[in-house]
Amino acid sequence: MAKFLGIFGSDFPSTAKYEAEQMRLASDYKRFCEYEESIVYKRFSELDTLIHSGDFEKRVQKLKNEKFSDTEAYRHYNSYLALKKSADIKTYLRFVQSGKEAKLESLLESPVYLEFKELEMITHSSAFVAAQKKKDFKNSDEAIQLKRLHDLEKNDDVKFVKHTLMSAEYKSYSTVKNSARLIEFQKLDQYVSSQEFIDFKSFLEDKKRFFKSQEYSLLQEYSEIEKSDDHKWFLQTKKKYPFKDIERLQLSFDDDFDAQKLDASRWITGYYWGKALLNDSYVLAGEKQNFSDKNILSRDSVVSLVTRQEASKGKVWDAERGFRPVDFNYSAAIINTGHSFRQLYGRFEAKVRLKNVPGMYHAFWMLGEKSVPQITVFKTNPKSSKHFDCGSFTDETGKGNVRKTATLVKGAAFDKDYHIFTLDWTPGKLVWKINGEVVNQQTNNVPDQPMYIALSSHVTDDKIGSLPVEMDIDWVRCYSFKK
Repeated sequence: MAKFLGIFGSDFPSTAKYEAEQMRLASDYKRFCEYEESIVYKRFSELDTLIHSGDFEKRVQKLKNEKFSDTEAYRHYNSYLALKKSADIKTYLRFVQSGKEAKLESLLESPVYLEFKELEMITHSSAFVAAQKKKDFKNSDEAIQLKRLHDLEKNDDVKFVKHTLMSAEYKSYSTVKNSARLIEFQKLDQYVSSQEFIDFKSFLEDKKRFFKSQEYSLLQEYSEIEKSDDHKWFLQTKKKYPFKDIERLQLSFDDDFDAQKLDASRWITGYYWGKALLNDSYVLAGEKQNFSDKNILSRDSVVSLVTRQEASKGKVWDAERGFRPVDFNYSAAIINTGHSFRQLYGRFEAKVRLKNVPGMYHAFWMLGEKSVPQITVFKTNPKSSKHFDCGSFTDETGKGNVRKTATLVKGAAFDKDYHIFTLDWTPGKLVWKINGEVVNQQTNNVPDQPMYIALSSHVTDDKIGSLPVEMDIDWVRCYSFKK
């Protein structure tokens, strides 16, 4: 079955612009993936989760709005100040801080004061009073004790103790000492003197505390990443996400032809079975060219398959008579990956310039283990440089009933510029594209066997146009589709 598909207008999308766009897209995808896996983006994601958590937002609001006067610590501090300003606590503190407490406690245990207290107790006893009434008192031991008492009463330490114990200050001090109020004050004094309280009060009274906080630092770090050019580009690109096609591609074969000669580990230069069985080239019955390695030129990262008018000897395969020697008047070239690369499904593409003349054609095709199934990515039309065929050959019964599906595509001068020919092959569907624009789709007669790729030139008629002509191949790339 054959059909016609035309692209109306003189050209397909510009090859240079399409290739540049594809290169930019590949570069953007690489950049996108690298940023998505970067330490910076992982850190941003961590910060994003943290910053938008309820707990973090509460901490930020607390840092911004909390006042010292709203805290339990402030209430303790106020209680402390109130007690510290009260008259009895002030008196107590003044008495202690003046040193009177320590001096009094020391003197109350001193020998002088203890002697004084003992003599005072003796002189106030009934026995001493009775002795004092006797006529010989002046010469008695009691008189000596009384004199000693009077002498001690003049002692500065004894006078200090007596005066202090009789003072209103001491009475107030004594009332406060060991009281619940003093115990509470001492607890609060210890609390407000602690480094923890001092730091807490200083922190909450600092009007710039939020800007010194870890939360502010985290918000700043988050904001710096969010405002960065890389992150803004990433978010904008993620929203559009132009990578749905490219992300499913896994490069499985490519050749940019940068070497000085064709890479023999990738390409063979004849029909596969000729090289595999005979280590020689042959052509099929009806073909008028011989394949020659001399017609494969490598220059400026381009491989050219040249078709020439020249005499040569070669072999032809005839299904009835087998291989037979033939004299040829034309030479051409073929390259294929039958020994190195085969694939079932994926994307297969080549950037090619086709210089075509009547009586011959160039082809980009795919073949399995046998002559069918076969896929034609393109086959130029011997009668027009603006036409090419694409399609497939299958033998679903395996009995030689070959079914052909072909489409004629027209719309560009393929001999004037490079074009990128693409085949997307999936189960049950074939899609052909030129410079990214779909030119044909096929859902029947779709092969389902691994195939290798081949590019070749063929002479079909002795009435051929001016030679030599070339098919120039800039690169070939194949991809598998990721699941």
